[in-house]
Amino acid sequence: GPLWVVEYHAGGLAIVDRERRSLKAWFDPATLLHSVSSYEEFMHPLLELFRQLRLYPIHGAAVVKDGSGLLLLGASGRGKSTLAAHLVDAGYRFLADDRCFLRETVDGAFEAFAFYEPFKLYASNVSHIGAFRAAPELAGSHDQKRSIDIRRLYPERAEISARIRGVLFPDWSPGVPSALEPVASGKALLELLPQTMMICFDKKTSGEQFSFLGRLVKELPVMRLALGSDRRQWHTLTDEFLAKAGTH
Repeated sequence: GPLWVVEYHAGGLAIVDRERRSLKAWFDPATLLHSVSSYEEFMHPLLELFRQLRLYPIHGAAVVKDGSGLLLLGASGRGKSTLAAHLVDAGYRFLADDRCFLRETVDGAFEAFAFYEPFKLYASNVSHIGAFRAAPELAGSHDQKRSIDIRRLYPERAEISARIRGVLFPDWSPGVPSALEPVASGKALLELLPQTMMICFDKKTSGEQFSFLGRLVKELPVMRLALGSDRRQWHTLTDEFLAKAGTH
């Protein structure tokens, strides 16, 4: 019927009532939330309820300039967080570094909602930025990601939601000049799907999310941004893309 009973590998139980759109859970936080994988496992039933409301989670960063939102998507290690940090330092506002929620509005636009988590950054990638250089969270080893509350560094640049005007796939490419190139909608969808956390309990819900993602990459401008060693070009190219996307 309308109830799902979810038993977690790490121990604990959740009961999801799809008709009432409610979730009750019993668990030991120390056991269940001790790792990223167990935390993600715990979140899946809740995310499924969001999907029923056509509010779709996505693994990606989101930034805003002059009211226009931009999704930064792609696999881990491609430079999403590094680019987001550079853009925020250059004056952009931020919604998310690692996860946000997307929905389609009644007029057919796409909107992103913040889901705030600390930025996860390699110190070596942002240590030349003044606000990050002095951050104690990034002190020490440069070869592993560190978590930093970017709201402390830029307290006036947090956003709750924004209308999305375009999609960028950052691509860490230090050996080549920074450049933009278009991405076909089919290829964009293939790259996007692994970032959607689409572990769904219901075929109807997953089908609706798949259709939503198809419309997203078909109707919005999508580009790949090669992140070369000329870091000053990153926000210049992003500005150019967002300016064109805003007229789309």
